[in-house]
Amino acid sequence: MKNKKLLVFFTTVILTLTILGGMSVNAVVEAPPCLPGDVDGDGDVTAADARIALRASSKLITLTAEQITAADVDGCGEVTAADARQILRFSSRLIISFVGYKNKLVVGFDSRFPPMSYVDENGFYTGFDIDMARAIADKLNIELVLKPMDWEYKDIKLDSGSIDCIISGFTMTDKRLEEYTWTTPYIQNKQVLVVLGDSDYRTIYDLYGAAIGVVYDTYTIYSDILFKNSLKDIKYNWNTVNLIQDLNAGLVEGIIFDSVLANYLIKNNNENIRIIHEFEATTEKYGIGFLLGNTELRDTVQKALNELYADGTLSKISENWFGIDVIRFS
Repeated sequence: MKNKKLLVFFTTVILTLTILGGMSVNAVVEAPPCLPGDVDGDGDVTAADARIALRASSKLITLTAEQITAADVDGCGEVTAADARQILRFSSRLIISFVGYKNKLVVGFDSRFPPMSYVDENGFYTGFDIDMARAIADKLNIELVLKPMDWEYKDIKLDSGSIDCIISGFTMTDKRLEEYTWTTPYIQNKQVLVVLGDSDYRTIYDLYGAAIGVVYDTYTIYSDILFKNSLKDIKYNWNTVNLIQDLNAGLVEGIIFDSVLANYLIKNNNENIRIIHEFEATTEKYGIGFLLGNTELRDTVQKALNELYADGTLSKISENWFGIDVIRFS
């Protein structure tokens, strides 16, 4: 069985090499490598690097000492077919541990989700999740790359490899648990019903028959079927900023979103909003989401997260943003 798998692998590599173009026997590749796996030194790990490593392992070409270091990704001291296979898998995103290979972590986030992730008055990215991402990168001694994104495109960004993970008040719903690979949740959250602060609404029953705004991918509204069925309209938005704008404009009478965010806005932003109901059946958890199956990178980040929890760093970040420790590992 192993021999068959190796045969399939080498056949694939040979086909790839043929498509990408040949390289003369005994040629010396001069380009200095930029990172592990980047044998040709073009700044990225590609199938061309796998081709070079494979030829070097067969003694068909000679590599410089620096290129040998780049090609020897398993650290065995020499360039082998196993290294070529690992480089090819990485270039094809069959393995996705950028931490080990690119020495950086690319984090996708919603830049309009205070206090978790947003742009401050000086134009800098900030928030609880941004500070946590920085702490994770510091713990791993790698570069942190922050990539703001429109929330509706998060899956495209993750699937394409544009980002490594999502850290942005990312709720671990039952559906999402099947669609992503997750860390341990770090914050527990609930969904709340919010109205304008100067409105006459006092309970959820006052909004029966009203128009309500919710965020896409939120299923809280279905946790109270009587309430949902009574509503005149349900207006969907991709972010909370637009929800609050609709509320202020009178397009909806109430909105549903995260209690962590609602309490923060009421306390720190002087928003004219008020919480009138907490959906008890909607205890939610925030976690860090990775491409489904990318346990290698998840485990690396999880280890750093565990250490930040144990040494009190996460609690300090929480107290800085919320005034209390809201960290709940479970």
